[in-house]
Amino acid sequence: MFGFPNVLYSILRNIFLCLPKSYELIAGIKFDNIHLYYELIKVTVVGTAHSIKLILEVPLKTESQHFTLFRIIALPTRVLNDTFAVHQLDYNYFGLSYSQRDYLLLTAADVQKCSTGSIAICPADRALFDIRSITCQSKLYFQTAAKDGPCRRSLMLHYETPTLLRHGKVWIYHFPVTWHTKRMRLIIVICDFSASTIFFQSIS
Repeated sequence: MFGFPNVLYSILRNIFLCLPKSYELIAGIKFDNIHLYYELIKVTVVGTAHSIKLILEVPLKTESQHFTLFRIIALPTRVLNDTFAVHQLDYNYFGLSYSQRDYLLLTAADVQKCSTGSIAICPADRALFDIRSITCQSKLYFQTAAKDGPCRRSLMLHYETPTLLRHGKVWIYHFPVTWHTKRMRLIIVICDFSASTIFFQSIS
């Protein structure tokens, strides 16, 4: 029945027309987005001796429940000579609401509870912060011009360890530059596409 996009589109449009004010379908009602609902909708089959019914659970959203999720990657920054400082974060994910009036903080464990796919759906069990509430994560995102405030940082002495991180399809490479290593470095990149790995070698 739902193998035909036009049939599903007709059903979703009827649902959309019956929604209370301020509610909308999670992926909108454009026909180009219909394919997203094949992974978002949960279908339950209820049968009796005389009939079979399909119950569709369609995710909805409001303006206050739509967030863009960012992962915070804290890299060491030099404070003096070969002494570096790095932020200590209890929450490594920052979610900004569509209206940009609220935000939420998530840990990696919280993100694991979210459904995966084109649109992530997370349990509504986290506190919302007003945009005027200052946390270390909001300070870093909005680049608030103030002292560290709620941020905690740890010092790293004689730090020269490079950092290689992967976030989705993006690789992040960071090499600390100290007062005695402030010179050009040659970086060799070795990509093994068959094994989906990448190696960096720094040559002084």
